[in-house]
This record gives sequence, C-alpha cells and structure tokens, in this order.
Amino acid sequence: APTSPVIPVVTLTGPQLIGQCTDVVLDASDTRGGGGRALKFQWGLKPGVPNDVALGLILNALPTTSSVLQLNSTLLAYDTPYQFFVRVTDFVGASATLFRSVQRQLKSTPSVFILGPKTRTLSEHGSIQLEGVAEMSVCAGAATSATAIVDLSWSVDGVSTIKLDERTKTSRKLHVKGKDIGTAGSTVLIRLRGTLRSDPTVWGEDTARVTVAARPVRAVVVGGSRVVARTTPLVLDASASEDPDNSPFPWMYAWTCAAPIGSECPAPVRRAIFSGDAVVTLPALSLPPGNFTFTLVASKEPGPRSDSTSFVVTMTELEVPGVFVMPLPGRKINPSGTLMVESGAAFGNATVDEQWELTGDTPVGYPACCLLSSASRYFVLAPATLVPGQTYTLSLRAATNKGGPKGSGVTLFTVNQPP
Repeated sequence: APTSPVIPVVTLTGPQLIGQCTDVVLDASDTRGGGGRALKFQWGLKPGVPNDVALGLILNALPTTSSVLQLNSTLLAYDTPYQFFVRVTDFVGASATLFRSVQRQLKSTPSVFILGPKTRTLSEHGSIQLEGVAEMSVCAGAATSATAIVDLSWSVDGVSTIKLDERTKTSRKLHVKGKDIGTAGSTVLIRLRGTLRSDPTVWGEDTARVTVAARPVRAVVVGGSRVVARTTPLVLDASASEDPDNSPFPWMYAWTCAAPIGSECPAPVRRAIFSGDAVVTLPALSLPPGNFTFTLVASKEPGPRSDSTSFVVTMTELEVPGVFVMPLPGRKINPSGTLMVESGAAFGNATVDEQWELTGDTPVGYPACCLLSSASRYFVLAPATLVPGQTYTLSLRAATNKGGPKGSGVTLFTVNQPP
C-alpha cells in the first residue's frame, strides 16, 4: 500500500431547506481521493431528532456504492434540523466524514434547478454559462404558484474571495470565467437561491460544482529502457514525473513487473515495487538474466489524472557500463523545434566512450540529424530534420575505451504532425 495514502476529499451538496413535498437529496458523487478506484459511502444521521431510529435503519441498509442519498420528506419532522453525514472510505482504509443539515419547512418553498450537469469544467482562460429556473412547489396550490414571484441570486459557497460576474449574478444566466475561479485544479460550489419576494424567509436552492480543468500529468522514469549488469543495483526512479499544474496533492505510484515468457519476476522484487514509492532500489542479483518489462502508473489529484509508461530492463551477466538517458521534455516534439537530451555513463574509474544512434522509418543519421557529434554527452537534434507523424528510437551505447561489452539506454519519441 502507498506509504502516504491520500485522504478522501468529501463533497456533499443538496438543499438545506426543503418544502412539504420536496425529497431530501444529498449528493457526494463529486468526492475525490480514490486514486482511480471505487470509494465506499456510509450514510448516517446524528441521533436525537424525531424518527431517528427509523431513519438510521434506512441509512444503514444503503449499499456502500450509494454516493447519492434520497429520502421522502415525510420522514422528517417540520422545522427541525437533521444532521446527516457521509463517511467516505478509500481502498486502503483512509476515510473522511462530512455533515450537512437539512430542515423541512411547513411553508411551500420554491423548487430551484440549475439546468444541465451539476458538475462543470472549464479552462483557466475560458468561460461557461450556468442557467437556472425556479417555480413554486406543487404543494403551494395553483393560485399561489401563478402569482408568486421568485428572485434568483447566485453565490459561491463558503468562499468570500471569489467575486461572481456583477451583471449576471442576479439573473437566470450566470457568466463564469475560469480566471475568476482560480488556477488549474481549483473547484468551487456555486449556489443558486430562489427567494419568495413576498416572504424572504422562504427559499429554495440548487448547486453546481465548477472546476478549472487540470492539465494531464506525465509519468516519467529516469533512465528508461537500459542494459544493466546483474552485479549492480537497479534503480527505478519516477521522481521526475511531471504535473504542469503543480497541485498540492501527493503523487501515487504503481509499479508492475513482467518477466520473459515462461517465468515471473521474483517475489522479493514484486514486494519491493508494491510499496508505491517514487524511487525503488532493487539490490544487486535481484533479477536473473533476461528482459524484464516494468510499467509505472503515476496518478495525482485532482481527477485523479493518471499516466503510464513502460520500459525494458535487460539484465546481463556481463560487466557493462551503467548508462542513463535523461527524460525527454515530452513524448512528442515539434518538427521545427530543437531537442536536447543529456546522458551519462560510468564504469568505475575507467574512461567510457559514448555513441548516440537515431533510427526511424525514414533513414536518418549523423551528421545530418544533429548539431553535435554522436560521441558527445548531449544529443542535440537539428530543426526540421525529422518527418512529422513518425516515431524515432534514440539509443546511447557505451563501452570502456579498452573495448568490452556495451551498456545502453533507449528512449522513443514521436514527431508532431498537423491536425
């Protein structure tokens, strides 16, 4: 299990005041923190209110997959606050609880709705429009429903620093800009309240969750595919994984190991990578000779956003130089751009000679492809050299200046092409 599990971030929405014939509806479906796995929802009620025993039996009977609670309003006494709660638990047992008060009124309240999905997403520099409607409950009777005037107003729940659009925050349609909500990953609950003009103590409401879209993460393994001597430790390092939004949530890592056909990764290796750590060091002689495919899945809230990458480690009995190729800035490059990749090779105190090689469907090679020698520590691609849409293999091979077996590191990248 992860050494630092993420505690679920519970979201619980729903009207706090309901009319005579309006159901209790509480929604926790926007809760985050499951790391891509299913969360468990346990509903409850703070005791000491009328009918609490019957309500408790109903809540306890709900399946743990129920992220939305719906109850008939007749189960609640009038003008009494009922403190409902939901406890959310993730797959490693971490949990969080959130309460919400609901009170049934004898008066008929307006039914208020935000049209469309209750969860919206926009870019940091984009905008959306929320539209709401209000009507009197059927309990109010035909005469009251026809003459009642309901005033609408929009607000941000619990956040005083966010200012909504002054021109539209008292109209049916609210204009929302991403930059007003916050940076990427920011989420707010926007509330629409409909108040009866003839009696301001009577109101209904609905909510929508608006999130500024977070950009995708990128799983990165330092060194990638490589040849490694069995007599040296094997380091699996995901610490260079990238989150362009730098969200405050911790990374979650999942490693897997696939052995050559007819065998399996040794149990100590499987236990070591199950830790979920960013950096896993396998001691020397942990793996037998052969090609082992490792896969990393790196995830991060909000979302969660996930990305995966696979690489092959060839374990050899030969004593070869240790070689690493630093991660590329992305899996795709622009054909007109310049790509620079750093490398390193070491074999004790011996001098190591390095040699780059670039291959693809379209023939390419030194010196035409690059701005530095193939024996340089840096690979520097010349602009407008490669064919858009094609995938290329960049290899670094290294041996001591006295010859002997070669170590190597390999990475792949694709050249962008017009849409």
